[in-house]
Amino acid sequence: MEPSVATFLDDIYVPRPGSLIGRFYDVETVEVMRGPQGTLFGRNASVGALNIHTRGPTDQFEGAAAVDGASFDTYEATGVVNVPLGDRTAVRVAGVGSTTDGSQGPTLETTVSADRIIMAVAPRSGSKPTDTLTWLLRADYMKITGDGAAEHE
Repeated sequence: MEPSVATFLDDIYVPRPGSLIGRFYDVETVEVMRGPQGTLFGRNASVGALNIHTRGPTDQFEGAAAVDGASFDTYEATGVVNVPLGDRTAVRVAGVGSTTDGSQGPTLETTVSADRIIMAVAPRSGSKPTDTLTWLLRADYMKITGDGAAEHE
């Protein structure tokens, strides 16, 4: 079944938006458009559309990093670096890496582990402001393992 709200990431349709939820990083704008949007966004926008735009390369050097930890050996690291390489050339790299060993306990013997890496690379180049060419390369990898069974005593 197709979702009733069309989700777009950097103007690219995402048919399974569940893969995006909870992993927003380096976001510049989010547009929420309600009502039928079929004319602009196609047949999968009968209830509305969600348009997410990530940040592009800029002319300023900048960077940020964060590391989070939680129970069940859950860790997440996020980072972004923007490097100007000339007057009209820059590269922006952003990524998220997370891992969890899942839940284990005396009454719940379920083991679920997940590892995920998401990365986006956006180089920009052009000799004049009107001749700017921007490429966006995005990769998403996720591995979930576990038995999914709960044993009760």
